[in-house]
Amino acid sequence: MSDIELASRLSFFLWSSIPDDTLIRLATQGRLHEPLVLDQQVRRMIADPRADALISNFLGQWLYLRNVRNVAPVFEEFPGLR
Repeated sequence: MSDIELASRLSFFLWSSIPDDTLIRLATQGRLHEPLVLDQQVRRMIADPRADALISNFLGQWLYLRNVRNVAPVFEEFPGLR
């Protein structure tokens, strides 16, 4: 995988968006595969508010949290909920 592909995958996974200028610059320099650089960038990206997209999108799909509002409890099966 090229550094540009890595930048794109990281960005869409963590931010659900395109790579920013910093990520593109490092990728075009061929430095994104360097372990220290990659670690720094992942930490930077996770600290960014755009990383909230990872939580909402991933958990929304994996745990179906997006559907919680549409589900009503079956009170006959769970009488303690009343």
